[in-house]
Amino acid sequence: GMYQGASADGECPLVVDSSTPSCGNSRFGCWVCTVVDKDRSMEAMIKNDEEKVWMTPLLELRNDLGDFSKEKMRRDYRRMNGRVDLFGKDEENLAIIRGPYTKKAREYWLRRVLETQTLVRQLGPEDFRELELISMPELQEIRNLWLYQKHEFDDCLPTIFQEVTGQGFPKPILDDHPLGAEDWQLLRQVCGEDDEFFELQTSLLDIEREFCGMSRRAGIYDRLEDRLKANQFKNEEEALQIRRDEERRLRDADEFGVETTLDVQFLGTTVIITTGTFLRGLMHVGSNQQAGGRAGEAAAMGLSSSLKEIGLELSRLKTGTPPRLVRGSIDFSKTEAQPGDEPIPYFTYWKDDLFHVEHSELPPTGFGRSN
Repeated sequence: GMYQGASADGECPLVVDSSTPSCGNSRFGCWVCTVVDKDRSMEAMIKNDEEKVWMTPLLELRNDLGDFSKEKMRRDYRRMNGRVDLFGKDEENLAIIRGPYTKKAREYWLRRVLETQTLVRQLGPEDFRELELISMPELQEIRNLWLYQKHEFDDCLPTIFQEVTGQGFPKPILDDHPLGAEDWQLLRQVCGEDDEFFELQTSLLDIEREFCGMSRRAGIYDRLEDRLKANQFKNEEEALQIRRDEERRLRDADEFGVETTLDVQFLGTTVIITTGTFLRGLMHVGSNQQAGGRAGEAAAMGLSSSLKEIGLELSRLKTGTPPRLVRGSIDFSKTEAQPGDEPIPYFTYWKDDLFHVEHSELPPTGFGRSN
């Protein structure tokens, strides 16, 4: 079987009594599993069976994946959402929770996987000539993620693929992406050795590219704000120091509360946000947009930012309030009836004591067009 060379004595025996030796403290399963430090079974197979020597590149890749001593160097100090999170038992020993792989590390892993795949195809038996460690659809999806979500418009994946395999990468024509590798290199020269500043500039440029040409650019300010906050620190050391200071202030604070735009503080041990608070309220009048709430009330912009900073996800509830018209001036026979929801979606537990428009004798809402 596959594990015949897993030990010097051949196939691992079925242990039926304490006098029968086992095959050691290894394990079988997925060859890239990192539950154990090293795959002793795979090492033994290669060592004891000459026909398994072709698996050496797979073992080397697996050991590289399991080498966690380089994780700090390979992973960003920020999480996917740009936050810097800490863990530790006391203030002085707080450390950063590492985030996703950096661009350099992701390119390294891609190159390693492709190199291993190429070697195994060359050295392995006939049945492994078309072995796929990573498929073309997966490569296409990775490229899309790097290009559009990571804002890495240098588009390095096709280049890496061609350098390793000697084959061209079948990439589609990017009609909506005017930025390319030359722009990336030019921007790098302008930013110099400041990696944080360079990353910020590439991200802001690509976000603008994403919204360019849209008739409504709703959401662009939120995206730009998120990107600016993600790159607010000069480096990891500064981020760690500032976050430790923030944790210290929270620990030493006796009271919490709300501070208004007039610098008035309402302190207490608990803060309750009630309905009628226009979190990031945005009013649309035709093509015009203005921050605010109902009847001239102000929007709570700072409160929204505070909630977002502590990890709460903010979404937008569109009310779509229509203009008020005189009912007698409308011919409802020429409109399309739009009845209310069934069952009625109450926003209270005391619904039996309330009147709802669906309970009235009024005809349902009518939908019409002005032209």
